[in-house]
Amino acid sequence: MASRLRPAVPFGVTFAVAVLIGLAGGDEPFYWDSGGYWRLGETFTSGGGFALLDFDSPLRGYSLPLLLAVLREGADAVGMGYGPAVVLFNSLLVALIATVLAPRLAATIWPERPWGELQVALMAGAILLFWHGYVSYPLTDLPGLALAMLALIAVARAGSSARWALTAGLATALAVNMRPAYVLLVPVVIGLFAWDWYASRASTSKPGRRLAFLALIVLGALLVSLPQSLATHKHHGSANPLPGAAEDLSGRQLTFGMLMQRYDTYVGMDELGAGMQYIDPRGTALLEEEGGRIVSSGQYLRLVVEHPPTMGLIGLRHLVNGLDARYPTPYIEDVAPQRLLRIAGFAIVFAGLLRLVWPAARDLLGRSRWLYLAALPLICATSVPAAVETRFLLPIYLACYLLVLAAPWPNPLADGLRSAATARRVGLLAVGLVAFAILVGEITSGASENLEFR
Repeated sequence: MASRLRPAVPFGVTFAVAVLIGLAGGDEPFYWDSGGYWRLGETFTSGGGFALLDFDSPLRGYSLPLLLAVLREGADAVGMGYGPAVVLFNSLLVALIATVLAPRLAATIWPERPWGELQVALMAGAILLFWHGYVSYPLTDLPGLALAMLALIAVARAGSSARWALTAGLATALAVNMRPAYVLLVPVVIGLFAWDWYASRASTSKPGRRLAFLALIVLGALLVSLPQSLATHKHHGSANPLPGAAEDLSGRQLTFGMLMQRYDTYVGMDELGAGMQYIDPRGTALLEEEGGRIVSSGQYLRLVVEHPPTMGLIGLRHLVNGLDARYPTPYIEDVAPQRLLRIAGFAIVFAGLLRLVWPAARDLLGRSRWLYLAALPLICATSVPAAVETRFLLPIYLACYLLVLAAPWPNPLADGLRSAATARRVGLLAVGLVAFAILVGEITSGASENLEFR
């Protein structure tokens, strides 16, 4: 599995397959959020000429609409339809994530386990299998994930390179601008830089040099955040650079998260654009006691303290349902979940957890920088209490893919079929798998029973 990797070939193949899949789906309309992002690209020229500060959305960041505006101009220049142009753009992102960023992030976490072509191919296959429907729509999920991965790769090198330090700041701020739910990426990147600095304190690295690199990270973040802050102040009277802050986006999401275990969007012909809301009866009852609305993170944390069992179960339901790969697309035309896809998705999650708790499997990873792996679920942690969708937890899925593919797996039968150690090992694996399946089945079936179209 560790044969020498030639990235150009897997990149090209992954890109070509993603394009074929996207184009085979036909020229889909840009539904709901995707259409909103596409239309926001027109705001930069609403005054007749280009002006960055003409961006006036109170909920969205400017970076993806700006990219889409450039994409629109390019498509117009060559006479290409907007649908195929988006497919090409997203296919590039899929190829970049699977064949460039994932191997480099894996090498950052496990420097003794370089990836080979088979691992890259399996990563590309997993992304195309579970997320191929996202290729057709201009959404923040793929570019946001790519930028978050780039930020983690860059900050690991930022202690010795001005270029990587600036890249870490730019990528972090762009990821948060695209997906405000990734706001924890900011303290994560700063924390990783500080930890690496502390870990290398005995080296010849000079404090002044490290401080200069930290300043470059901050500078990169400010360069991205300043236009958002100025545009928000111009149109909405707030200088907060976090998209959605002027409209209390976090409060809305926490409120919806109390009402729902999960959310999807149905675009079938008989009920165009209906919200698929998987109602949470216990969360709804508790929300009614709070006046029907969460107005701050402090109020939500108070509920966690005052009602730990209820809020803990709400969070668990959100996490499991968010990891339920019912559909490979953000916009659903056939409500029937794809059973094999769901089983495969949860199997990968179980295998990722197994890698962490099985010492023999974990030891095969060699020297590990676990903080960089932990960063992936952490940056999307704010999505768990919200009205969660599967796409919101893409970083967790990526962490599972990495864990499964990072190294070979030990043979549970290595001690022989009649060995007591083998019996104990196989028994524990079986018990763990059954317990995991029961937990997942109970939670996901409960969500399905509470599905409402609104």
